[in-house]
Amino acid sequence: MVALDVPLLFEPREKRVDITLCVSAPENIQRSRVLARPHDLGKIRPYRRRAIADAEKRKRADYVIDTEKNMDDVRKQLAHIIEKPPKEKNTKKI
Repeated sequence: MVALDVPLLFEPREKRVDITLCVSAPENIQRSRVLARPHDLGKIRPYRRRAIADAEKRKRADYVIDTEKNMDDVRKQLAHIIEKPPKEKNTKKI
């Protein structure tokens, strides 16, 4: 198993991976996390406008990892996905 962190994976309609995961949180949580970091918001805003909407990434992904809670919850979601045989993959929120 190899994991890739590819922010723009869905933009070119990537075909070189077996399954895709969308790691996501509600927009208000995303915003608060971005604001908590020392970023130049002027550089982030244009990227956000060009990026595929989170809802669309969730639709395209085979699995969605919800990061609204804590890392223990994220680990449980990942373990659930890893335990599944590849033939059972489907798009659903864990």
